[in-house]
Amino acid sequence: ATGYVKIAEQPMDPALYPGVDEADLVPGALVFMPTNGPVELRDWRQWWDWAPGANWRRPFGPDRDPAAPDHPVVQVAYPDAAAYAAWAGRRLPTEAEWEYAARGGVEGIYAWGDEVTPGGQLMANTWQGRFPYRNDGALGWRGTS
Repeated sequence: ATGYVKIAEQPMDPALYPGVDEADLVPGALVFMPTNGPVELRDWRQWWDWAPGANWRRPFGPDRDPAAPDHPVVQVAYPDAAAYAAWAGRRLPTEAEWEYAARGGVEGIYAWGDEVTPGGQLMANTWQGRFPYRNDGALGWRGTS
């Protein structure tokens, strides 16, 4: 309603991407794409794909299936969030404030403590299986939730 154009919806500045074909400098975002099998994990480009037209409304791109109605908002950059906060008369938390809030004040590796699965219970929607090609979907969750 404010007319603000999100980062993923803006044309890319050719000066920031020297050598890239101008036809490729279109609005979009990176989208996770599982591989067909095991890959060398040092090269993230094997499972992230540039999707022209991907944005918060169509997080997988306009030519891919739309997100489920309960899919969280993604493809929002820091300047987008800061602009929204300023519009709302608020501010974004500092990194320290966000970390404290995300952990609920708990000290440890994870928001719930130091064990990834205390008592064998999954505490977060994390990849279950062989990354980046087989997600076993523990508790029924595959992808973002």
